[in-house]
Amino acid sequence: MSEQSANLLMIRDLITAFDAVKMSFTEQDITDINAVIKRAGDRKEARDKLYNYPPK
Repeated sequence: MSEQSANLLMIRDLITAFDAVKMSFTEQDITDINAVIKRAGDRKEARDKLYNYPPK
């Protein structure tokens, strides 16, 4: 088997594994994860505003 064929098989296996993980998340899990990401972004914005206070 060539190195390219081995790499393609490895990529296929990785895609299959990612699909299996993705399928294990429920819609509620995804909603919760997105909410956590949004809160982290909101905190970063607030922190940036605080560090840049007073406005110049």
